[in-house]
Amino acid sequence: MKKIEKKIGIIGLGNMGNAIAEGLSGSLSPDQIHVYDTDPEKSGRIKGVTVSPFIEELIENCGILILAVKPDKIDEILAKLRNYSGIIVSVAAGIKIESLRRGAG
Repeated sequence: MKKIEKKIGIIGLGNMGNAIAEGLSGSLSPDQIHVYDTDPEKSGRIKGVTVSPFIEELIENCGILILAVKPDKIDEILAKLRNYSGIIVSVAAGIKIESLRRGAG
């Protein structure tokens, strides 16, 4: 079993994801906070974080994932998390815990 890294990954850099990343960047080092967004411009705006160009890279390197994507994108993200063994936190509006469990396996 892979050792869970002490890194936080944030998927989605809209208002919520951006606020979380900026808040964490004040107390953690850039190598502890990894961010990914489908829009590379959003990723480049945040200082004090590591930008992951590929979502798979972020998932592989982080022991805690924060899903800050729009609800209509959550199933697409969860499909990529089938074998993920870390902690998943979702701030996606209206998504129930049971939906996250089913989606991530």
